Amino acid sequence: MTPVEFAAFSGHKHLVELFIATSGGNMEELMSQMTSKREEAESNFTREYAEGLENCKSEKQKGNAFFLSSHLAEALLCYTAAIDLAQSVLYKLETFRHGNSKEEQQKLSDIKENHLAPLLCNRSACHLKIRDFQSAKDDAEYATQVAPQWPKAYYRLGVALSHLKLHADSAQALWTGYELAPRDVGAGTILEMFKKKSQ
Repeated sequence: MTPVEFAAFSGHKHLVELFIATSGGNMEELMSQMTSKREEAESNFTREYAEGLENCKSEKQKGNAFFLSSHLAEALLCYTAAIDLAQSVLYKLETFRHGNSKEEQQKLSDIKENHLAPLLCNRSACHLKIRDFQSAKDDAEYATQVAPQWPKAYYRLGVALSHLKLHADSAQALWTGYELAPRDVGAGTILEMFKKKSQ
């Protein structure tokens, strides 16, 4: 795509007019062609977005079933596939749509908080079960970056850090999780763990 085609594709009519005025050419024809391409790309994006999230949910459900039946290697594969799908959808939304509108910002938050962070925490739990504490920590830490207001991510991080014998960091992560939701059902458990790590 040439620069002028990109400008037309992006809807920057004033740039196209400037280019056409200096180089000659048919602005209306170019704008029409690029509008058609933009509409096609929008349609493809909408379809890929919906399919990506649906496939992500499907892999998560499979991972949950494998995790509950203690088939941890299979659960790890499913969670990893779901994380890859969520990251792909997130990337496409950020690059294609630029995440500028309020609706797009809501979609970005939804993917991070309701898909990516829970998947990272689920995979972290798998890593904990197979005693791969560094990977458990890495996933939980990433989850806290993706959804910094989600207490469960800090709980997973605190548990992983505890297994890595990083007790002060573990206590800090657990305390952060507790502070985010002191009235949640699991808050008492988090508080007890924090007290043990703080002593």
